[in-house]
Amino acid sequence: MKTGDQLLHVFLIALQFNLTLGKRTRDKKDRPNIVLFVADDLDIASEEYLSFTRRHIGGAEDRWSQNPGVTGATMSHAYVTTPICCPSRSSILTGIEQGMYARNHNIMTNMAPVCGGEEWREQRENTTFAKYLHDFQYKTAMFGKYLNEYDGSYVPSGWDTWHGLVHNSRFYNYKVRVHGWSENNTDINADNSFIERHKDQPLDYFTDVIANRSSQWVRDQHRLDPDSPKLLVVNFPGPHGPADAAPRHTEAFKYEDESQLKKSRAFNNVDDNEHRNWFLRATKEKLTSEEQQFGGQLRRKRLQTLLSLDEAVKKVYFTFKDLGLLEKTYMIFTSDHGFHIGQFGMVKGKSTPYEFDVRVPMYVLGKDIKRTTQSNVVLNIDLAPTILGLAYLMPPKHMDGMSMAGVWRGKYEQTRDQFIIEKHASIISRGSAVTIAKFDKDKQIEEFCMQTENPLETCSAEKDYKCSLNEDTGKWKVQTCKISGFIHPATGQCNCDSEWVNKIKPVGVQMNYLQLIYQIQNRRPQRDTRKVDSNENTHSRSREKRRNRKNDRRFSNRSRKSRRKMKQEKIDNDDQNAIGRINDLQGCSIEENRVNCEQLAPQVWRQNLNAVKESIDKLKQEIQLYEQVKKHLLEQKKQRKNDRGMSSHYPSCYCRPAGPKLFESERKIKKERKQSRLSDFQKTCKKDGMNCFTVDDKYWTVEPTWKGDPQCHCSMTSVQGYSCLRKIGTESRTSGSNSSEDNREAYDNFIYCEFYLHQRKSEDPDNFEVFYEYYDLDEDEDQLINAFYTLPEQRKDYLKNSLSKLKECKGKICSGPQGGMKRT
Repeated sequence: MKTGDQLLHVFLIALQFNLTLGKRTRDKKDRPNIVLFVADDLDIASEEYLSFTRRHIGGAEDRWSQNPGVTGATMSHAYVTTPICCPSRSSILTGIEQGMYARNHNIMTNMAPVCGGEEWREQRENTTFAKYLHDFQYKTAMFGKYLNEYDGSYVPSGWDTWHGLVHNSRFYNYKVRVHGWSENNTDINADNSFIERHKDQPLDYFTDVIANRSSQWVRDQHRLDPDSPKLLVVNFPGPHGPADAAPRHTEAFKYEDESQLKKSRAFNNVDDNEHRNWFLRATKEKLTSEEQQFGGQLRRKRLQTLLSLDEAVKKVYFTFKDLGLLEKTYMIFTSDHGFHIGQFGMVKGKSTPYEFDVRVPMYVLGKDIKRTTQSNVVLNIDLAPTILGLAYLMPPKHMDGMSMAGVWRGKYEQTRDQFIIEKHASIISRGSAVTIAKFDKDKQIEEFCMQTENPLETCSAEKDYKCSLNEDTGKWKVQTCKISGFIHPATGQCNCDSEWVNKIKPVGVQMNYLQLIYQIQNRRPQRDTRKVDSNENTHSRSREKRRNRKNDRRFSNRSRKSRRKMKQEKIDNDDQNAIGRINDLQGCSIEENRVNCEQLAPQVWRQNLNAVKESIDKLKQEIQLYEQVKKHLLEQKKQRKNDRGMSSHYPSCYCRPAGPKLFESERKIKKERKQSRLSDFQKTCKKDGMNCFTVDDKYWTVEPTWKGDPQCHCSMTSVQGYSCLRKIGTESRTSGSNSSEDNREAYDNFIYCEFYLHQRKSEDPDNFEVFYEYYDLDEDEDQLINAFYTLPEQRKDYLKNSLSKLKECKGKICSGPQGGMKRT
């Protein structure tokens, strides 16, 4: 009987809760407003410069007297599961059937078509938290960056107002896709949609633009429809590169330099890199003083962007406060991932599994949020279910993330203590990327060709293209109809049925045109004025032909032995020259094809190394020049073959089609012209398997700019991926509790990684090496020493099995064996 009374009591409480929840969800005016701020590339070490955001959103100061009941909290263990822009942002946004880990939504890189491609638009984009809240009668608006490859050709579903940046982060000279409400059309139900172009004027500074528009949208929305709850997402471009400061902040942080970076024990620490993954093993040398100077200037520019970002948060915050909406509004501030400058000798970048790249700032503000620093683990995949939970919506079961709404409100205690961090190598993710790209392209081409009544119709004057079907593969192909014309000798333009159009001519055609002009200019007088005997001309031409044939035979009759001898002599001379250059180095010589170098002083050793590098760069430049000459000669040979079949007196050319597409040859020439504009230094800035970039006086266009010597850096690798198990125990070892081996899992605080290095000469995605890393973050907070190879075999097996289980998980089981939440 007692048990029956208890069950009845629990049933009545649950019924009362459901009735209360139902009442809340039925009345629009009772639903809270939700604001999400997302920074781009904000590292945890820079959060101290967000003075207003930390104090007012993160609860760093007591504001009970100003706003009773409205407090903020700081999440001290906020992480991302993939430290790359597009995958992380996709995880923040989506709730998809397979789950929200990046490997589950297949967004593993920043490149199209994976990032924002057709599969994303058709299968994933319709399940973002914005779509769920829009269907729940929320008024939704997004201002700022969306995905790296968003091209502005459409407006994602679920957004009433959309001001989305086209492509990646920029501060000036950008384009925005505008839909719905705008500054010029304050109708909150407007259906206008257009592309808006901005230049490089102070009023175009992107952070200020989205701050002003976000604030004005809230005011107009509240004035015209005060009862509807609001979802506002503000995606800032900073501190992502190019890290341009607002005009009012270009002089800020004058005295911030690389000395601040050196406070980190990991900065320029390459002592253990030989025991790390392939990318860090390739980073053997410490950063030079000039490279450290670049890192200090980059940090200064990033901090300058944070000043305008902090001001933007402040503007939106006080807009809600002035309208009396702060007590019914939740605000969340975070970043898509972290960033590093100089750690382990890496100049700059992200995408590594170390703490500085995967740990992010996160602050939460709300009426029933306890003012505290919460140690619960919060992931980027938790944001969508949490936002739905704050709106009193049950998150869909297919989401991997956990709703933190109850945890933040103090009603539950989270028990997740482990999660997975992943990045796939391009060769591994390329399998899905290429499949998606080919599928989309083949499908679109087939649909395009089948629109016409006779898709196999040949070219005609009325057709700019033709379709052909490969019977073996069953795939369609679209070809441009190249209408034949001729180059007029006087103008050099392509004559196409008396309609003159400009044409980019291949090199061979240009040469024929010059030859033709020369012939015209040196043409003989007309027949009636000639006074030269034709027979004499005939004999003269015959003698010249015989002489040419005799010279040709003389050259071709040289023995092969003689030609080989000449070639070998040239090689020997080149070798002697190279040996002479090496012998010029101090302390180095070549004897019996072996290089011998004495033990040298550091200064002499550095001089020799710089001289060798300079020689290598010069040889590379010479090789590139020879490659261009070779290419030019081959094109001439090909053009001569084509010219032999020409019956026209004038050189032929192809007319430009009426459509916007360029010929393949024109695209090739355009690409070559762009490549030719690169400096010799930029052309040689590359390493096998790495993504490299140059730093010169054009790297930054807004002050402060780079005024040092050009630099070449490789910030990441495309052939190495990883899967990592991050474990943060529920107990602290420093609390004085028993941390014996029996209770070890409760005190674990480590990261275990398996790095996959793809064999670059193989097309098989399964052909890769595996390298292991392990760091105990209680004993090695800065992750300086890879301790994996010191672990007992039993511990290694445990780590490998635990990671293997997480790699296969979907849904709530990704939170580990404990999973879920429990009542406090």
